[in-house]
Amino acid sequence: MDDRPLLTPNTAETREYRLRWWDKGEAHGDWSPVQSMAVGA
Repeated sequence: MDDRPLLTPNTAETREYRLRWWDKGEAHGDWSPVQSMAVGA
């Protein structure tokens, strides 16, 4: 979860994430490649 506020309010920005599977509180497998997505207004 990413609940950080936008750096500039009401302006979309690009954030980068890596994903990993979780099961019952434990991480499994390798990290994914970096994924970019636009977030915001």
